[in-house]
Amino acid sequence: MKGFFYAINRIEEQLTADVNINTVTNGRRDEIALDNKVIYPLAHIMVNTINPLEIVNTMSVTLSVIDLVFPDNSNSNDVFNSLATVVNRLIESLRRGQMHDDYFELQSVTPMTRIDDQFTHKVNGWEVTFDFAIHNDTGIE
Repeated sequence: MKGFFYAINRIEEQLTADVNINTVTNGRRDEIALDNKVIYPLAHIMVNTINPLEIVNTMSVTLSVIDLVFPDNSNSNDVFNSLATVVNRLIESLRRGQMHDDYFELQSVTPMTRIDDQFTHKVNGWEVTFDFAIHNDTGIE
């Protein structure tokens, strides 16, 4: 079945292959060990909704990508730039790349929203929500 696990695994594979990502997680955001400095740059996937339609399942996913910022903030723009590239590569793969070829149909993308957590964890990054459809091949008896 090309459903939840297939979609999450393909998104994780795409992000893991990205040179600008060290760790990929999924699930609840509050379970990420943000104090662990070796996990950065980090991509986190959260499935918001799944809509089972007749021929396809549509899924809404929020992706957060974050990285550490130096205490003097001197790498802040570098972090924003490299992580915006990560988001763009994933969206383009869904739109017209390998993930599209693997039967993902991108339906909508929100603008990237800035993550700027300078006080607690000293991280910057982006968050984006995208919706896609994938073939629903679930059988019934």
